Amino acid sequence: MRSLRRRGTMCRPCALATFREMQANTMVQGWWGPMSVVITPITLLINLAALSTIRRIPEPVAAGHRPSLNPGKSVFKRPQGILGLIPLCLVLGVLLLAVVGIAAGSSDDNGAAPAVKVGSCVRGDTAATCSDPLRS
Repeated sequence: MRSLRRRGTMCRPCALATFREMQANTMVQGWWGPMSVVITPITLLINLAALSTIRRIPEPVAAGHRPSLNPGKSVFKRPQGILGLIPLCLVLGVLLLAVVGIAAGSSDDNGAAPAVKVGSCVRGDTAATCSDPLRS
């Protein structure tokens, strides 16, 4: 795991090009470690704060010593951005399943699951449900 930061005085197009390149690379390369699964989403959100700062930079009015960088395609229109959505969706899916599992909890007040008897689902007992409808 490593953390990169690019500092310097940049015009808006150069700063946007740098942001897009680094954000797209983070979306692909940032997931490959045990702690990175937690740190990468946080890093992506922190980078969005940098994007808001970049958008406040005024457009250049005169040509500088050299031409500005081309900002290129937005992050999600690049191959890295699209590939980066796969681990991001997996991490968010696991978190969602964990939250749903915790919220569902147990169905009884004392924490124990209700007793299930054979045929209770056929008789329409509402206190217990069958876990395997193919068993008799």
